[in-house]
Amino acid sequence: MTLDGGQGPATYFFLSYAHTAPLDGEERAPTDSWVSKLFHDLSEAVRAALPADHREQVGFFDGLLKAGDDWKERITGELGSAEVFVPLCSPSYFAMSWPGREWSCYASRLAGRSDVEVRRHILPVLWTPLSRAQRTPDGLDPRELAPHRTEYVENGLRALRMLTMYRESYESVISLLAKRIVRAAREHPLGPTAVRPLDSFTSAFRTEGAAADFAVAVAAPTVSSAPQGRDSRPYGDVSTDWRPFGDRERLRLAEYAATTAERLDFSTVVLAAPDAERLHAGTPAVVLIDPWIAERGADEVQLAALRRLFDGDRRRWTLPLAVLDSADAQSGKERERLLGDLERVLERAGALTSEAARRGARGVTSIEEFATVLPVMVTEAERQYIKHSSDFRRAEAPSSGGDGRSRH
Repeated sequence: MTLDGGQGPATYFFLSYAHTAPLDGEERAPTDSWVSKLFHDLSEAVRAALPADHREQVGFFDGLLKAGDDWKERITGELGSAEVFVPLCSPSYFAMSWPGREWSCYASRLAGRSDVEVRRHILPVLWTPLSRAQRTPDGLDPRELAPHRTEYVENGLRALRMLTMYRESYESVISLLAKRIVRAAREHPLGPTAVRPLDSFTSAFRTEGAAADFAVAVAAPTVSSAPQGRDSRPYGDVSTDWRPFGDRERLRLAEYAATTAERLDFSTVVLAAPDAERLHAGTPAVVLIDPWIAERGADEVQLAALRRLFDGDRRRWTLPLAVLDSADAQSGKERERLLGDLERVLERAGALTSEAARRGARGVTSIEEFATVLPVMVTEAERQYIKHSSDFRRAEAPSSGGDGRSRH
């Protein structure tokens, strides 16, 4: 069967990969430039393999998403429409739950189909070397993409892209992959499929525990508790409804933060500051704070709850992040005063124990800055837990090498 019209689907492939946590001392989350290069190289190769000139985007990876997008909704939609799933296989890819859920979501479209169909529409790529013991779902082996290319089998496609001496091998593998994508999409199309939300899937690689190992807490007014004279439009019935960036923010800010943490492989819970007392004291957290809660006559319940979040040792691995929208006329005019008042509240609470905490107290003023800083804050909260928590050291004492996430 060939797709009518000669054009084929708009989305030929979905590129899935493991996200990288920021390194210690980095001021922003790293983007694996080699993943971006591969995506663009593969897109060009797919276009070259098509019988007509395709100028539109032929593939998708989440590097195309913008700050403020509803990542989960968009990714779920793309997984339901892409003809071929291309996972970049590496040890970290199979150790993380987010790519495992992407795999499960896409594979749900192939339920009941033959092994031949599965192998036609899921084309794993060896990104970095795997151990021979590493098993992939459905018996798919990324080495089988180009078994005749020894340099690919031994080093993976990332190394081939990085090193000029392997350029010919790299282009050969990319061309082969692109042709298989186009053949599957045009001769054996799946067509768009309604799939369940990404959140409803468990990882194809491992069983996920039910307990959260990271928290996003929100300290913000509600519609009913906003300071007198403050525009109430950013607020909702509960603190976690807060949307400081208005129409530029498809998700509530807390949901955006939780998605960021989940992409870094944390099972995450979202709570309003007064409810966060239910958390185990050893749960790393980022507290999203609207500085307007420090305004005179503000919600004292929120302020008291905010202070309690930094009680005892937990203050080391609970990081504040103040958020003000520079496009909000009220917030822009009062920015310095509001942040100064909040900083004094946090200082008295003992919250400013690290440079990361002080950076968070200085605040972010745009959705783009929030998207840049947040992964750093999430990773730093976990680092501080690993560094300072006696619970973690006791849990890891029998055998080192864990990353701290086995504690729950």
